[in-house]
Parts: sequence; C-alpha cells; structure tokens
Amino acid sequence: MIVGKGYGIGLLWIGIWCGFVVGGVVGQAQTCLVQENSRLGSPQDLAFGLSFDQIENDTIRFLNVQGTGCAFGAPFLFAVRKRSSSHVHVHFTGGVACFNEACCRKDTNDTGDYFDVKTAAAIGCMTESALQDQLAKFGVPFSGLLADDPENPLQNYTYVFAPQCSRDFWMGNAIKVDYGQDCSVSHYGSPNGIAVMDWVFYNLKETLQSVVVSGSSAGGYGSLYHGARLANMVQTLSRNVEVSWLGDSAPGVAVAPSSWGINNGGILSEILSPSPTGFLKVILPEEGSSIYWFLETHRLMIQKIGENFPCMRMGEFNFDNDTIQAAFFGSSGDALFNQVCPAQNCSSLWPIEALSALTNTTLPNYSFFWAHGTNHTIVLNETFFSLSGKVFANGKQQVSVGLPQWFSSYLLNFTGNCTAEAIPTPRPTTTSRPPPPTLTPKPEPACFPANARVELINGSRVRMIDLQIGDRVRTGKDSFSDIFFFGHRMTTGTFWFKELRTTKGVVVVSSNHLVWASKGLIPAGYISRGELVQWGDGTMTKVESVSWVRSSGIFNPHTFDGSIVVDGVLASCFTTAVYPVLGQVLLAPFRVLYQLGLTVPSILDDSLPTVVSSHPTLH
Repeated sequence: MIVGKGYGIGLLWIGIWCGFVVGGVVGQAQTCLVQENSRLGSPQDLAFGLSFDQIENDTIRFLNVQGTGCAFGAPFLFAVRKRSSSHVHVHFTGGVACFNEACCRKDTNDTGDYFDVKTAAAIGCMTESALQDQLAKFGVPFSGLLADDPENPLQNYTYVFAPQCSRDFWMGNAIKVDYGQDCSVSHYGSPNGIAVMDWVFYNLKETLQSVVVSGSSAGGYGSLYHGARLANMVQTLSRNVEVSWLGDSAPGVAVAPSSWGINNGGILSEILSPSPTGFLKVILPEEGSSIYWFLETHRLMIQKIGENFPCMRMGEFNFDNDTIQAAFFGSSGDALFNQVCPAQNCSSLWPIEALSALTNTTLPNYSFFWAHGTNHTIVLNETFFSLSGKVFANGKQQVSVGLPQWFSSYLLNFTGNCTAEAIPTPRPTTTSRPPPPTLTPKPEPACFPANARVELINGSRVRMIDLQIGDRVRTGKDSFSDIFFFGHRMTTGTFWFKELRTTKGVVVVSSNHLVWASKGLIPAGYISRGELVQWGDGTMTKVESVSWVRSSGIFNPHTFDGSIVVDGVLASCFTTAVYPVLGQVLLAPFRVLYQLGLTVPSILDDSLPTVVSSHPTLH
C-alpha cells in the first residue's frame, strides 16, 4: 500500500508537471501566434521592421514593409530563412500577369496572394519539420537550390523568398488600375522587389560577401532588374561583394504595358538613365514593334547590365521545348500584336528564336544552360541535381555537363575578366526612394501619399487611397472625426514629399502641410533633425532624419476636427496656403452639405471636376 500510495503521488506529480510543461508550450505557441499576427498585420517601415539579428537561426519569418502590396489589396509578405550573414540567396517567383479585364479579374488564373497574414504567422511559429510541409502546400518545396542537401552549394546561405503577387513581373508601379467593371488591380511589383533588396542590403551590408539572385519564369525579369540595382548598391561598399544572377525559364518573353506604371518611378526608372538614379544607358526597341520585341528588349538589358558590371556573374537556364514559354510567345505574337507568324504559328518558332537570342548575348560574364524537355522552371525542382544539358558561352556551345556543374563553375566560381581594372567606379547607391535631382524639388500640392495610413474608429488601419468620405478617423489621443471632404484626391502620378523619420515611425507628407511639433503647428518642411513632433497619443517623439522622397498619389482628407493622425503623427488638415482658422470658415458650406447627406468632389481629382474649381486655395 505504501508503494501504491507513492506510485499514485508520483503519477500525480508527473501529471501536474506535464500539465505545466504542455500548458507552457501551448501558451508560448499561442503568444507567438498573437505577436506574429499583430506584427504582420501592420506594414512596418524598413528601418523599424524585423531585422536580420532579430530572426533566430534556421527559422523562417515573414516581413510586411510599408509601401508594398499585392494585386487585390492583400499585404506583400516575403520570407527570410536565417543562416549565414555573409552569403544570401534571394529568389523571385513567377506567377500570373495581366494586361486587360479578361486576365486581371481575381477569379481568372488566380493563384491567390500567396501568403496571407494568418498563414505567415503560423509558419513563423512552426518547427522546421512542420514548416516544410506547410511551405510545400504553397509550392515552395525544400528542393533544388533550397534543399537541405550536401549537393546544394547554397545549403548554408540565408534564403530570402519573394513571391510575385502583383501580376506585373516585378516591374509595375501603379497604385490602382481599372481594367473594367469591378476589375481594379494594384501593380506593386517595383516597390515589392525594391523592399526585398533594400532589406538584404541595409541589414547585411557590413558582413555581405556573396549574393545569388535567382528568378523563375516571370521572376526572371524581376531578379535581373532588381539584381542589377543591388549590384550597383554594393559598389558603394569598401570591399568586393560577389553578385550572381540566375534566370530560370525566362529568356525575354514578357510584355510590360503602360498600365503597369513602368515609367512611373518604378524599377526601370531607377536603373535606366536619364533618371537621377539611372546607371544604364539603354535605348529600348519601340514597344510592340514586332513579336520579337520581348526577346530584343530582354537581350539588350542583359547585355548592358553585363557590360556595366563585369564582376556580376550572369546565367540563364531553359528547356528547349518549354510549353509555357512557347504558348506565351505564340499568344503574344498572335493576340497582343495582332500579327501572324510566317508559314507557321508563333509558338512553334519559340525554340528557334529563343536559342538565337541567347547565343547572340556575347559577354565574358554570361552563359546559359540549354536542356531537353517540355517542363517550365528548374531552380526549386528536385531534378536540379540530376539534369544534364548543353552550356553556351560567348555565343558558342562549350560543353555538355550536368546542371550543378554549370551552376558552380560558370556562376558561383566564375572569374572571367573581373580584375581590379575592370571594376567600374562606384556610383551613388539607390534606395527605395530615389533622391531628388536638386536640393530644392519643385513644390507639390500639399497632401499625403496614397500609401499613408490612418486609423478608423474600429481600430483598423487603411491607406489614403482606400479612405472614403464618411469614414471616422483618429484625430487625437481619444478623439475621432468624420471625413467630409477631400481637398486633393489623385491616385496617379508621383510627387515629392518630406519623409520625417522618428524614433516611433515614419510619416511622409508634403513640405507645406502643417504638422504639430514642439514649436506648435508648423509646415513639415520647417522640421529638422532633432526636433520633436507630436504623436497621436499626445506624446512627443524625436525626428531622427529628414529627407526628400518620391511617392505616388496625393490625398488630403478634411475632418470636422480640422486635424488627423497619419502614420502615428498628429497633423492639421490644412497647409500654408490657407491656415486653419480661415480654412474652417471657407469649408463651412461643405460641412453643411455633408450633414445634409450630400458630398462634393475633391478640388484636385484625377478627373479634375469643375464644380468647386473656383476655390483653388482649399488644399
């Protein structure tokens, strides 16, 4: 009986102990999920988001950066698996692109927005085994150049996974495009890719030694342009950083319509001269000049990038009978350009024209791998380490080898003509927000950019572009007020703003907009580093830096209170054009109309309505 009692007491203690342990584990998991959901639910400024040092080794964490987004409003989340601080592999995925109502509807060829906040939060709290199963469901198998396999030369690299969710091949910079009834798409490919590369550069620039930038299908274009921008950025460092580019099944069969906003301050504007940050002098073929425009443009970009960065290792992979690329080439020639290919349809011409274009790219730091097959993409495929094919370099076939041997010899360990004399003179680094061409940019309308955020009375945070008349927004610590009028509401165009980077966050606002600071209500342009600005909760926060930035859209909502909290900072609804007391008097009729259930179009809108154009000072 004594033994029995001791046994029973022992079981009781074991049960209690297990309860504490299991409860603790469950509690930790629940806490992790709550924290991750909260962090990913609100976009973070790059400087204040999750840093490399805050990520634990061999875990995957997602980031949600301000100014980014997916086609249909979901947040753009990119993933980081932390390992090495000196060697990094960045992979851009492909996916659906759209040019018109037929292919841009959410239910057409929809692959979703890839990772939603709930899934990303769960992945960030998972063990590695569960993690692999979950990511496999999203088409991210731990195979190919992501495999935990001694055969994989990138096994110990930090891995950055960037999913394309903007339907624009990583090139777009358009806040919202209306392709037809109930068919609005945001093309954020450029800011999404820039955010990824900025995170890598600014987190690891002190330790970075080698970066492999790969891209599959449509990601081949994003990886090329954003990889070239990174190659330009690392030239500002005091040491050599190796940058390698691997294009996977993307030899230039891509179209970039004007609706994507490619000339609107996006990645092409960042890297092509004569823009202030441009470093490539390229005269591109006229858009749509022929069915070969895709190939000509892509080849020319590769040639110029390779010439500009002789130490950048560049390579491409393709299957000779890739059915996806052949079909795209055919539909582009037959449908987009309304041209009929001679003697046969465009699709059957693809292998011939693609191989011709590839061999015409003659650079000492470029080669391509040509394999037999009908598949599409290889980088994340388990057959990566068993595939054989032909290697072409300097326009000629060189050898027949296995794909891993080509990747290691021609990309990772390539030297070519990369000598000290060949390294170009370092150029100014570009950032996600290009600097102004002069110290005094042309004054812009006084407003906030489209991606600035305000808090609604229900606690949610919305972008300016999604704000509507009638929304009740935070205007102080414990106060909310209705929006009854927009002074400006333009969804297109890019403009100069002042970026005030504080210890709590960042606000982007036009220089003549009034902001509450320690000196009182003053124009944002008068605020300098070290000054205090008022936060929405009534506290004061120090301004750490002030700079000019370019951003899209101009919005100026007016509340009954005459104030509004934007990205945490308390601001007036008025500007130096008309100070608050006079402004409130002038806007009295608009408040009355709102209370009667009527609304008035904004003074400066995309359509420039004339109903209130006689009051140009109400900005």
